[in-house]
Amino acid sequence: AYADGGVALRMGGEHSGQLYELLTEVNKKKIGGIIDKNKQCVCAKLGVPIFEPGERLPDTMQAILLSSKIYLEELKEEAKSLYGELEVIDIYQYWEQAGYYFSRDFWFGQDEDYEVGFPED
Repeated sequence: AYADGGVALRMGGEHSGQLYELLTEVNKKKIGGIIDKNKQCVCAKLGVPIFEPGERLPDTMQAILLSSKIYLEELKEEAKSLYGELEVIDIYQYWEQAGYYFSRDFWFGQDEDYEVGFPED
């Protein structure tokens, strides 16, 4: 389990804001910062510190949660390079294990509907 403030959310744009809003209040407390090039990013309104990529993170940080599907591979490489000691959380990997597949950022929705109980034609 991650401690409160133990997870940094990578990228501070709309997709990270949408992801943050999906979290329970308990899990929102685990977000201890946002890593983004822009200190005035969309997620600045969340009230957590904004760190530039490569900036030293607090010692309490345990993991980096990647929010962008479009830049996922680049972000994984960056996280390994800049923050190799931290765990990298790929939400898309977890969603795929649960049967949800996205070709772009999750907040655009899926390319195909998942089973919701509608009768087949």
